[in-house]
Amino acid sequence: MRSFATTSTAGLCLLLAACSAAPVEDIGSRSEPVRSITRAEALADFDQITASFRGLYGALTRKEARYGFQLDALAAEYRARVQAANGETQYRRIFEEFIARFKDAHVSLSADLVSDDAHAFGLPFRVMPVGDTFVVYEAAQGSTAQVGDELLSIDGRSATDLTNSFLPLIGIANELAARHFAAAHLTRRPVYASEGLQANARAQVRLRNAHGAERTEVVTWQEAARLLPAAPPAPVAGGGGLRAAMAVSHVTAEVVRAELSKFGERLPFFMTDAVRASLGVAGEVAPSRAALQRFGLTPQQGAAIHFFATTYSLGGKKVLLVRIPSYVQGEAALNYLRALFSEQQPQVDALVFDQTHNPGGSLGFAEGVVSLLAPHRINGDVQRMHADRLWIQTFAKAAKETRDANPADPAAAIYEGRAHDIDAAYSSNQPLSIPIPISLEPTIEPDAAHWSKPILLLSDELSVSCADIVPLLLKANHIATLFGQTTMGGGGNVEAVATLTNTQAVLNLSRGIGTVYDPTGQYPEENIIEDNGVAPDVGYSHTLADFRAGYIGYVRAFNDALAARL
Repeated sequence: MRSFATTSTAGLCLLLAACSAAPVEDIGSRSEPVRSITRAEALADFDQITASFRGLYGALTRKEARYGFQLDALAAEYRARVQAANGETQYRRIFEEFIARFKDAHVSLSADLVSDDAHAFGLPFRVMPVGDTFVVYEAAQGSTAQVGDELLSIDGRSATDLTNSFLPLIGIANELAARHFAAAHLTRRPVYASEGLQANARAQVRLRNAHGAERTEVVTWQEAARLLPAAPPAPVAGGGGLRAAMAVSHVTAEVVRAELSKFGERLPFFMTDAVRASLGVAGEVAPSRAALQRFGLTPQQGAAIHFFATTYSLGGKKVLLVRIPSYVQGEAALNYLRALFSEQQPQVDALVFDQTHNPGGSLGFAEGVVSLLAPHRINGDVQRMHADRLWIQTFAKAAKETRDANPADPAAAIYEGRAHDIDAAYSSNQPLSIPIPISLEPTIEPDAAHWSKPILLLSDELSVSCADIVPLLLKANHIATLFGQTTMGGGGNVEAVATLTNTQAVLNLSRGIGTVYDPTGQYPEENIIEDNGVAPDVGYSHTLADFRAGYIGYVRAFNDALAARL
């Protein structure tokens, strides 16, 4: 199947840009000064933001109805705030609060370069929400905070109160996911959340350990390094010059590197020593050389695929556990999974497919994964496209390039038809097109190496974009049992639609509303990803005791859910 994401058009379900992403925040030295933008420049950039929402944002009418605002009135309110503000820190915060009002995990504003009067700060540990508290999950060497400590307060202000104060900066509809991102700001303050802090300022941090003993520690706020170095950058080997030396992708920003415990990491967040011991996991499994060769992979290519897989026993049955840390993969990774499934399926009774803490990626790869998990033809993914000339041009260009490459390719006529479908909505002033299949067909065929035994899919509130789509397709088509938490709810493709003239910040917007193909044409709200996410069949909420015990309770719970199917 050829995915729309593999054509010249913008790839759908790209890797989630950090929600309201901060500049890269490696703690280090200061740099040469860059002046703040002026009020007039800030207003001009804000007007670019609002024009982009007005002209290109796929979920605009949905968000206006759902959250009770009108874009023009909202823009006027925030533009007046920009007019009354002073300095880049304040301007940036207003920008962030504005885009957060749309509660869309695919909407973000990222700026690598900040002015000399804008500062970012960090404390030497990180926390995440667990239940009704906040637990330290990572601490620098020598830090007074220890992994497993609860963070109670900073400078006398409770962690809960501080987290709530950051929520207006977080544009995510899923409340649990939003708390993760807000909690990241407790100890990592990007420029738009740093007002009032100074370098080397001391903070009184109240902590509670696993025995219930409370203590107050004094820690120092360290300032983040600037992107612009104090000295001219060295030439880049092979050309590229200053542009290559300065280029830093917004997806490397602080918020996607953090906890979010193991966001996009290879190992499952729950694969602790305690879990390994309880399951009897001795090592990992991988396709043999012969299995790789059957699917066209060399041993070297197989070794480059970083998927975690292992097996364990459950009530006399054998389980294969596979983790997909992101959907930023290609055909070689699909061939690796084909080799793994074909070799392991005869030896095991069920599959646990872990896509927790997953930032999304390539729709083509995600559809390939679904085809590997589907034992029969299933309904695929569709999107109501924002009715604008950009989408019309995108499909028309895809049609032309396809026809130029092969005049007999029927895909050209399909792309052309989709351009006409969007034009029909555009010309009649409708906000969205009819539902359009993301691939050439609205259905997905099973892969020749597909899985045919019971599947338990692990997802959570930090599963987003393509990691929303995969659970939706599996659930709607009754392929797997979903375990965990409702996914984040990033329900459309995402594109960088504008680079702001003065701050040079990049604005990312989603361009449609995604769901699963419905042959009846009904498209119920429960299958709309945006704002809703995908609810599990079996829910699970983490507890502090479970975190401290190494997630044994979580693993026991999902194995109970799997055992019920076996």
